[in-house]
Amino acid sequence: MLAKGEAGAARRLAAEGAARFRDHPWLRKTDRVINPKGVVATEGGAPERTREFAWLREHSARYRGCWVALLGDRLLASGRELANVLREVRSQGLESKALVHHIA
Repeated sequence: MLAKGEAGAARRLAAEGAARFRDHPWLRKTDRVINPKGVVATEGGAPERTREFAWLREHSARYRGCWVALLGDRLLASGRELANVLREVRSQGLESKALVHHIA
């Protein structure tokens, strides 16, 4: 189903299989992988992130060990502590739009 682009059907089948055969380890694992908990789908799919990825390629060496928050090719915040970066992004009202990434 996934190879045919039928992700929704594959997710439903995985959930159904895991619910019907609760003791089957492969079905439980498949359901966890294809239907991860805590992931929320948004309407319209994932945002276009080409500019953010280009920024990361160009600037990541300067920000090793830091968290960065990006919107397009604009750096919104950076720092070693995720909480501080998130606080700054929230103060700008951009938490739902920003890409937050840790540069190892």
